[in-house]
Amino acid sequence: MRKLILAGVMAAAAVPALAQTTVVEERYYVIQDPQTKRCTYVTERPSTGVVLDLGIFRTRAEAELGARRSKVCVYD
Repeated sequence: MRKLILAGVMAAAAVPALAQTTVVEERYYVIQDPQTKRCTYVTERPSTGVVLDLGIFRTRAEAELGARRSKVCVYD
């Protein structure tokens, strides 16, 4: 009986800790240098520079794929 009560108390203590976890979702933007036409990928929208209107991507891989499909970025 004591083991059951102890397990319940431990579970009750763990629930608030799990509820406080927040999921941070990164967003990637494609930025183009006007002189070189090269693109970079950043997680914060800059106030200056050329931000390509390709959308907001969830991963860096998606941002790279979107930039390559748009054919506006220069790659080696």
